[in-house]
Amino acid sequence: MENSEHVIGVDAMAHETRKCCIYRVPFDLRTLNENAYTPKVVSIGPFHHNTLPRLFNMERHKRSYCNAFLQRTQTTSDTWIRYIQSVEPEFRLCYSETLHFSKEEMITRIMENGERVIDIEAEVQKAEAPVTPECCIYRVPFEIRRVNENAYTPNVVSIGPYHHKTLPRLLNMQRHKLYYCKTVLERTRTASASWIQFIGKMEPQIRCCYSDTLNFSTEELVQTIFVDSGFILELFLRCHEAERKGSWSSDDVCLSKPWLRTSIRQDMLLLENQVPFFVLHNLYARFFTTTSNEGDNNNNIIQLAIQYFDSYNHSKLEFDNEISISHFTDLIRTFHPPPPKPNRQLSDATGLSEPDVVKELEAQLPSVTELSEAGMKFEVSENKYLVDLKFEKPVLKIPKLIVDDVTEILFRNMVALEQCHYQGDQSHISDYVQIMDFLVNTSTDVDFLVRKRILINLLGDSNSVAKLFNGLCNNILVPDDSSSSYSGLLKELNGFYQNRWNKWKWTLRHEYCKDPWKIAGTTAAILLLTLALVQTICSVLQVKLQ
Repeated sequence: MENSEHVIGVDAMAHETRKCCIYRVPFDLRTLNENAYTPKVVSIGPFHHNTLPRLFNMERHKRSYCNAFLQRTQTTSDTWIRYIQSVEPEFRLCYSETLHFSKEEMITRIMENGERVIDIEAEVQKAEAPVTPECCIYRVPFEIRRVNENAYTPNVVSIGPYHHKTLPRLLNMQRHKLYYCKTVLERTRTASASWIQFIGKMEPQIRCCYSDTLNFSTEELVQTIFVDSGFILELFLRCHEAERKGSWSSDDVCLSKPWLRTSIRQDMLLLENQVPFFVLHNLYARFFTTTSNEGDNNNNIIQLAIQYFDSYNHSKLEFDNEISISHFTDLIRTFHPPPPKPNRQLSDATGLSEPDVVKELEAQLPSVTELSEAGMKFEVSENKYLVDLKFEKPVLKIPKLIVDDVTEILFRNMVALEQCHYQGDQSHISDYVQIMDFLVNTSTDVDFLVRKRILINLLGDSNSVAKLFNGLCNNILVPDDSSSSYSGLLKELNGFYQNRWNKWKWTLRHEYCKDPWKIAGTTAAILLLTLALVQTICSVLQVKLQ
């Protein structure tokens, strides 16, 4: 009888396990591509709960949405949790693995006697919108960052909280930052207490500028911003003074060494390595006098910033003091304004809706070599705006681009900023990167653009340049509608390429009229064919006359 009951129990268990529908991916499959089975930003269910640091930040969003849902349904979390408690044994059977969660943990830490939820209820009720309109400094999304970690990580100096004391190689610069901070206090004849108190008043607003939850106390965050802001302001002023004098002080370790000077500048353009610009603006306005013998540029923080990053302003555009920027990555993006509106227009010639047109063009846009074979000509544009490509049949004019060691870092961080912060037709840098990815497929395309002086290849290796352009769009979300800055241009290029007459003209010119001998041979062949045709016609006419 006991055996019989045991068999029935096992049978019942086997029957229940048929409800299993959520599985761990088998080890052999998972090892082929871990990323294909692992969440990027949000964990759902128990398998990945609190397993990866990159998933933690979304917990704030989940609590905020949970709170909003309770308000939408006019219910309480206690009601929901009691219901989940009643079905907990059933949904536990849906998972293929034994879940190492107690019943209390499984039902969001409900107490065994079914009384009011403590932890999760409090967390949900106090949940607020995790990202506010003030947010402008982001962690680069995992999918984008993993393509090239180094493009988003500082090498010598950390700015702001994200990389503060995270890497050993960044610790040495703390001494330099503190020294610059001391110097800026001496320059302004102020005390650190005044700066810290002033920054403390801005602390809530500063905290809102970062997309991630900052595990810094108010005091820690204020001190970090104080040291980094003091360092930046003193750095800008020293660079301004060196620019005026035409030489760098040999006593300044940071500025007298070219490699360190360059590395600091590169680190300060990274999206994750920022302080809000309004902090620098307010500090400068508060602690620096408006009358100065340092020169006019010294009286405005935006001009000091533009001067410091001038080497990235390849178009040498001039800006007034009224431009609005969120931080230095945003300033670099401002150096490359969007193209004018005409490039965005689409005609109805295809008979497709605008979203369909863009999708169609994205799938078909040829490379520069293929376009050239279709008869298109390429010229370097004299336009200052890097992203302003123009097509004047049959000539595509592309502004000159210098490709060097920092090009990838620049574009990756500007694109990451647009992916996180800007919407729709504001993502013109992402659109530019995409169209260059279309145009440049191989080293042959690179060499072609170099010959046309459109690309200045300072990397030396054409394959490296092609790889750079082909990799910039990896894991980048490109709009599938007509908001692309180049919707009209894409359509025109594709239409030109699809025109058979253009291809025939190119083939005739390059295959049969390439040099004098080929011209002579082609002419002779045409003449012989013409004579043969005339002879045939005459023969036919003669037969008819007889």
